[in-house]
Parts: sequence; structure tokens; C-alpha cells
Amino acid sequence: MKKLRTMVMAAFVAISMSAMAQEAFSTFYAQYNISNMKMSYDGYSNSAGFNAASLGYSYALPLADALYLDLGVAGSYSWKSEDGSKFNMVSAKIPVNVFYGIEISEGIFIDPFAGLYARIGIWGEEKYDGESVDVFKDWEDGGMGAKRFQVGLQGGVRVRLNKFMIGVSYCQDLMEFTEHTKINSVDLTIGVNF
Repeated sequence: MKKLRTMVMAAFVAISMSAMAQEAFSTFYAQYNISNMKMSYDGYSNSAGFNAASLGYSYALPLADALYLDLGVAGSYSWKSEDGSKFNMVSAKIPVNVFYGIEISEGIFIDPFAGLYARIGIWGEEKYDGESVDVFKDWEDGGMGAKRFQVGLQGGVRVRLNKFMIGVSYCQDLMEFTEHTKINSVDLTIGVNF
């Protein structure tokens, strides 16, 4: 029993040292989000594209050799303007990803990742012919009835080039934004690691 305990402790120390050999790092990043609001109901579907820009911070915590837990927060501004209608929204996004850092050469890594995110709507407004509608108010109160909280899945790949990072990812809401409507996006990212 004592020998088993010693072997388990030695394995734990070896795994811990391997994880500690990888350094945690932070990233400040900017994103351009090519977003789409897709409505689907009773065999009918329609979609409307809109743009967003995000600024964020993430912290990569090593779990094991080249495996990281990536925690972050980002603020996002979304907009669309067409045919006398304007849509604007401010939200916060909290991504939680796992990625594996594949070293291509010294200082150059490819990081495929997958995870979940939570998005919290802070403010939203749609204007049409001078009339303003609160995106997050209920239909009965003259709003669009959008939900302030969504959860979704995301996946993609980033390339770390020494202190810099570029990436592309796809995000898909699992919860409805408005009734029968979900949001998805392709996100283009640039950042600085430190």
C-alpha cells in the first residue's frame, strides 16, 4: 500500500511538473465578427447578416503538456443599417475554450480550439423611420422580445507567431435570441500575447 501511494504521488508530481513546464500567458485581441441572425419556423427560414467588432482579453492556463484552458471576456458592438432601418447592440461574451498548442517551429504554434461561450446583452436598439425599439423589451411592451442571455458552441484555430496571434473561428448559439431565431458568426481575430 505504501509503495502504491508513493507511485501515485510520483505520478502526480510528474504530471504537475509537466503542466508547470508550460507557461500561462495572456492575450489582448480584436475581432471582426461576420454575424448572421437566422430565423426558422414551421418550414420557413430567413436570415439577416450584421457586423460586429469586439475587444477582449483571454488567459491561457496550462493543464498538461501543450493542453490549455483558455478563459476570457470580450465586449462587442454590433450594427446593421439598411433601407431606413438601423440595428445596434452592445454585449459581453465570456468564452471558455480548451486548445492544444502544436509547435511548428520555435515561437510558432498552431492552436486548434473548441469550447463554450455565454453572451450577455447589455443594450440593443432598432430604429425604423425615426421610431426606436428596445431590442430586449418584451413584445407586449413594444420591444423585440430578445433574450439577454445566450449560450453557444465555438471552435476554430489560432496561430501564435511569437508575441502575435491571428485566428478564425465559428460560433453558434444554442439558445434563441428571439423566438425561432439564433445567431451564428465567423470571427476573424488578431491579438498580442504576453
